[in-house]
Amino acid sequence: MPIPIREGMIGSDVAPGSRSKVSKANPRSTSLSTVVPRGIVEQLTLTPGDFLDWDVQGTQRDKVVVVRKVKNP
Repeated sequence: MPIPIREGMIGSDVAPGSRSKVSKANPRSTSLSTVVPRGIVEQLTLTPGDFLDWDVQGTQRDKVVVVRKVKNP
């Protein structure tokens, strides 16, 4: 379910409903990979080699993933 983006929120320039498909990262692994939508790349000024910090927030029924660009850990 897409998260609504309200006026004035950081990321309001990202198209609501931006989606990316999840794929297997490696046939022998349970890891998955996806493409970061262009609007998110621009908002976070991402470049190849950057690191992302992933945080799952919310309730069992309503979860949101917060992704932050972080300096090299």
